[in-house]
Amino acid sequence: MTFDPVRCKTCEFDCSNHNDLNSSELDLLMSAKREITYKKGETIFKQSSYISHIVYVRSGLVKVFTEGYNDKNIILRFVKKGAYIGLPFLFNNNYSYFTATAINNVELCLIEKNVFAKLMLNNKGLEKQIVNTISNDTGILYQKITSLGTKQLHGRLATTILSLSEKEFAEEKIFNYLTKKELAEFSGMSVESLMRLLNELKSDRIIIQEGKNIIINDYDILVKLSQVG
Repeated sequence: MTFDPVRCKTCEFDCSNHNDLNSSELDLLMSAKREITYKKGETIFKQSSYISHIVYVRSGLVKVFTEGYNDKNIILRFVKKGAYIGLPFLFNNNYSYFTATAINNVELCLIEKNVFAKLMLNNKGLEKQIVNTISNDTGILYQKITSLGTKQLHGRLATTILSLSEKEFAEEKIFNYLTKKELAEFSGMSVESLMRLLNELKSDRIIIQEGKNIIINDYDILVKLSQVG
């Protein structure tokens, strides 16, 4: 994608809280970022690789996951447009402890990490925004750990369906892009267990499947399964 030197000042995405950045700070940001398009399935960065940029998702969906032995992965989260990837690596952590890949075609802004850190340290508005984002992302990971560690398979799958049916992902039609393996990895179970439980939920009319899309038919029951799982 062509680099536009005035893009940041007119960009529709508020990746840097433009109202808090002065003209010189915006100029610095513009000099340190590039817009790049990744195709479906391409790796944005690899677990254990050196991280030199903070990533901002302009459009599309990104899968963030840890790679285990024997192709046993755990999907930590799905990232949609308007979110950052790599903020935990902003200070001190130079190597990624997860992999990020494009679920569909994505447009990204890659911002040099050292420049982004400088802007954050010198601008209280941006600092507050980033700290809040990191705090929210950390909360999501704690919820993920709790779900995997305390819920049975039914509860994990119910939690997955509920979370991916929320408005932010429903607008992206995320189920249409995910494989059964990815749904299983996000739910912390085998593909075989996933298929069995999906069939049970369909048989009980708790969910309806139209192609790859999953539609919640009995929201209250699914919430209860998620809670008592």
